[in-house]
Amino acid sequence: MKVTRVCLLAIVACSCRKVVNNPASGPSEATMERQEEVRKLISSYIHHPGVEIVRGPLTVREVRKELGAYGRSLGGVPGWQELRPKLKRGDEFYYYTTDRQSWAELYGREGYVAIRGDEVVGSLLTAMN
Repeated sequence: MKVTRVCLLAIVACSCRKVVNNPASGPSEATMERQEEVRKLISSYIHHPGVEIVRGPLTVREVRKELGAYGRSLGGVPGWQELRPKLKRGDEFYYYTTDRQSWAELYGREGYVAIRGDEVVGSLLTAMN
């Protein structure tokens, strides 16, 4: 299971770097600004200063597809049953992971956060150590 998380983290990290470093296919300035806002929201919500990667916005369908690619179901992720009734049309999901140092020091986290406007609706923790 730990190997799967490390592989997932490596794939996401590599794909995010490629998109950011490629101006022809990279996200727009507005998207990057939004992701920075979201990074701050997530850091505040999970009480962790080292949020490194933020990817999104994602839909519930996209989150379900990503988890399914790694043999997990959305229903099996802790917090989904509590979060599901709170969701409204237009809510955005963002994937996040904390920095390498937090993982090396055994307090790393990754998961998804549901955001409505500038407010965190809830989160789904998919890995932590």
